[in-house]
Amino acid sequence: MFEQRRGLLSYDEWTGRFCNRKYNSDFSREMSRSVAEYLKQFAPFNGK
Repeated sequence: MFEQRRGLLSYDEWTGRFCNRKYNSDFSREMSRSVAEYLKQFAPFNGK
């Protein structure tokens, strides 16, 4: 199944591209940042 999806790319090339699309994209970084900012309001008070 995986070989059909990766086409002519090696496993390392395919997983590297997948990771870049899924986790290293501008959208993913912005979503992670904004969720972290949102969750700060639910964190216990730490004296700051």
